[in-house]
Amino acid sequence: MMLSTALNMMIDKAECLFFLNTPNSITTKEIISQTESPWIYSEISMSELIRRKKLSEYRPAITRMFSKGGVINESLKIKYDVYLGHLTKIDADNLNEWESEWNKIPKETQFALDLLYKLNTSIL
Repeated sequence: MMLSTALNMMIDKAECLFFLNTPNSITTKEIISQTESPWIYSEISMSELIRRKKLSEYRPAITRMFSKGGVINESLKIKYDVYLGHLTKIDADNLNEWESEWNKIPKETQFALDLLYKLNTSIL
């Protein structure tokens, strides 16, 4: 139900809906009238119910992305917030220490990552 609701919300927000009629989507006999897919049934049914809105309701944000010549404006930069709190900070000093210590021990005695964990207990 959650997926169906999310799809319906996106269909409602879309400026245009394309339905690709493939041999597996709609059964064609004398007329196109049936599908075996509950998803296609739901989407087609929803397409009857969605609101028709003025183009201006869809396009203000999009038209700002383009210059007058119809080419993407080079100054457009989209930024995404990322959360890094779950990652452990390792700097060049940590990596250099790791390499130095790794070169001092017999390789068969431990795994390289185990040494990194030992040197940087905050990783665990």
